[in-house]
Amino acid sequence: MSFKVPEKWKKMFSKVASKDKLLIILLFGVLLIIINLPVKSSDEKSESGSGTSAVSEYTASGKSRDVSEYVEELEAKLEKILCQTANVGQAKVVITVENDGQKIPYTQTSKSESSVEESDSSGGSRKSSESALEESVIYTDDGENSVPFIAEEKMPDIQGVLILAEGGDDANTVSEITKAASALLGISVNKIKVLKMEA
Repeated sequence: MSFKVPEKWKKMFSKVASKDKLLIILLFGVLLIIINLPVKSSDEKSESGSGTSAVSEYTASGKSRDVSEYVEELEAKLEKILCQTANVGQAKVVITVENDGQKIPYTQTSKSESSVEESDSSGGSRKSSESALEESVIYTDDGENSVPFIAEEKMPDIQGVLILAEGGDDANTVSEITKAASALLGISVNKIKVLKMEA
């Protein structure tokens, strides 16, 4: 069964459908499809990255995480790793931070330029130009009020780490614990102190 397009429709379509108009209609359709695509929330994105460290989880989370929760999570992860390491035994970790981290809001920059050319009666001319750079913070509505949209959240700086370990009386074990904590947390070894845990 074939469908025949009536002649008057063909004429009308040929008048309306020039190449430019077809392109615009096609682009409009693609735009509508893109707008309706589902978008992952930032919480789902952070969960989907299975191999992320505690640091990247902190910076990638859409919502602001409490600093104490972040520190407790780091302490628990370091304790777990140390307890599974040879000659360390049981371990307890205490981490102190220097600040609360930094929240960097998303900003939009706009630049404006203007130039004026003046001429005097003696035939001379003078040209002056002026440019202005304006930065504005983007806000989002959280239901109750407008808050700045956070583009990046930096983790707090670690001030020091104290580790109590059953194997803290052995110099080699202390050295290995210090190196491991330094590598994991990205801090210098002089910020880490390892002590012997009481039995």
